[in-house]
Amino acid sequence: MDIAYPTGGGNVALQVQELRLEQLFSEAFLLRIPDFQREYVWETEQAMQLLDDIAEACTRGRSTYFLGSLVLVGSEESGATWDVIDGQQRITTLMLLLASLRDLEDDDQFRESLDYRLNDPGDPVVGRKASPRLVLRELDREFVRTYVQEGSVEELFALSYEDTSTHAQRRMIENTRAFYDYLDATYDSAERRQIARYLLREVAVVMVGSSDYADAYRMFHVLNDRGIPLGPSDILKARVVSSINADLQAEYAQKWDAITETHGPDFEEFLRNIFIVEQGEPLAGDLIDDFPEKLLAAYEPDRNDEFIEHVLLPYSAIYERIRRPDSRNEKPEVWEELNLLSQYNSREWHAAAMWILRNLDDNPQRQAELLRDLERVIGIDALAHTAHSQRVGRIVQIIRDLKDGTPPTQIFGVSDELRRKAVSNLRGAFATNSPLAKIVLQRANAQAEGLASLPTRRALNAVRVIPSKDPSLKWAGLSPSQQNYWYDRLANIVLTSARPANLRSSSDYSTRRKKILGVGDAYVLTSQLQDLPEWTDDVLNERQTAIVRSICDYWSIRQDSEGIDLTAVEEDRLLLGSRASARGGRQVKNIDLLRVGLIHEGDVFVWERPRLGNSYRVTITAEGRFALEDGTIETSASAAARSVSGTSQSGLKVWRREADGKSLGELNESYLQRA
Repeated sequence: MDIAYPTGGGNVALQVQELRLEQLFSEAFLLRIPDFQREYVWETEQAMQLLDDIAEACTRGRSTYFLGSLVLVGSEESGATWDVIDGQQRITTLMLLLASLRDLEDDDQFRESLDYRLNDPGDPVVGRKASPRLVLRELDREFVRTYVQEGSVEELFALSYEDTSTHAQRRMIENTRAFYDYLDATYDSAERRQIARYLLREVAVVMVGSSDYADAYRMFHVLNDRGIPLGPSDILKARVVSSINADLQAEYAQKWDAITETHGPDFEEFLRNIFIVEQGEPLAGDLIDDFPEKLLAAYEPDRNDEFIEHVLLPYSAIYERIRRPDSRNEKPEVWEELNLLSQYNSREWHAAAMWILRNLDDNPQRQAELLRDLERVIGIDALAHTAHSQRVGRIVQIIRDLKDGTPPTQIFGVSDELRRKAVSNLRGAFATNSPLAKIVLQRANAQAEGLASLPTRRALNAVRVIPSKDPSLKWAGLSPSQQNYWYDRLANIVLTSARPANLRSSSDYSTRRKKILGVGDAYVLTSQLQDLPEWTDDVLNERQTAIVRSICDYWSIRQDSEGIDLTAVEEDRLLLGSRASARGGRQVKNIDLLRVGLIHEGDVFVWERPRLGNSYRVTITAEGRFALEDGTIETSASAAARSVSGTSQSGLKVWRREADGKSLGELNESYLQRA
């Protein structure tokens, strides 16, 4: 079938033709992947699915197996050379499959026939040079030619990660190895030849050819129904590069590809950060909608090369500095702050750091000061568990304020509500495998030691002194409920170079202390263990208070806007919010409620958790404390909640009086209203 369809574009027409692969991989076609196209992205799962589909069709004897459409651009002047607009993932994967079949073949003639499908030997009579039948983009061209098309794939398998320069090359190695191993283990020589014959004779594509790129891209969007869809960055690349002068397209395509290789899977996030920095607003939609309309519009239609030179490339260099801080290439004060910021799992801060590094390049001291302020608010947000949308909104506002010249004290201000949440969570549970435990303990140590800069060590672990919640593990001076409560609190976690695996067999305090301190490079809060012969409730209470206050002092969140020391406020009052401050910081205690008759000795409070099937009970003592069912006495509602559940909860909310269903929080509010 060979049909020409007029497109309304003058002399431009679409050529639609059904092709068997033996026709496609022949001297009639020299397929070329333009440099502005995306890289090879198929994973092994997609590649093996293609092989399975073809092998099954071969086994069942299907007369034709269609692989979908193939959109190409060519002209009379280009002869047999066609640019692949859609289909490069499938065509590249088929090339890898043919190479695997070729190199498994032990019949010389059959092997040469398969090699002919991969490489055109040329014809000096008609002036056709020898060439691979598929020419990949510049970044991967020589690699594929050397190890796949003209070489042996077994040489490909001997390459290490360092021998490759792009993600595409690594995927080609993985997919070719999967093909080779599967074909070798599953089929004998005759069966592999049968698959090869079927692949070339019966597998077909519908080739849609055009001499015009615009028409080809329009057909691509209509016909692309197989494979991995183009991502936003791929579409943006095609839009940017295709409008640059034809003589410079290859050069700028390679520059774009080099940036995508540098940032890998983070490339689209990188583009989003550029948008935030340049526009001072988050993306309302996706990259395809907002990025061209609001950012590229200033460079189109004839200045897209300037966008790559003056926006993409400079920000790429800055983004790499942020992602991988290097002490050799940064001023010490800037490197230190970037290194501290890189400890966080969240990455919203990248955009603000990009603005700071680009716009204050001649003032590293100022950069360091602003990055330090940025680290403070990022740390506080992490402690307060601020939602992603709120963190993005904060970064956007920081960038706007930086552009407007707003004083840093206003730019990086922290609300009382955020302070209270952070202080409350500091008193709660921490997982030792979470970066946040290391982050806060490093800063607490720096504050405790009075250090101007914060030391960092690569081989640093956060480990627990009490190693388990198991009540059978006896610790002198700690009841089972106290052991359970302190297990994942900051007071029980220390920083050390000792490996956690070396501590697993040590279940008593003296042995664990000896191994933790034995590495000889402990932080000050860790070295204090040397002077603590016992790990008691009093010791842990004192350490907890000291650590929480050190962190709050480091980040300047110890006092609220009214000067109240939040680390001295009982946790139940912290969780009530600003009402405590509005009443002068008056703290309601159970003894107050007992005195006015709002609660009585012997009152039973219950915490029902129907989803978990749990129900907990505590009894009020004459001193206003909470007596647990196992006889343990706790001084606060939240401590009682943690003791029975092992989780951080607001005791004022969860405990309700059995007699009337009133929560402790409601009873406290009644007392405040009376006052």
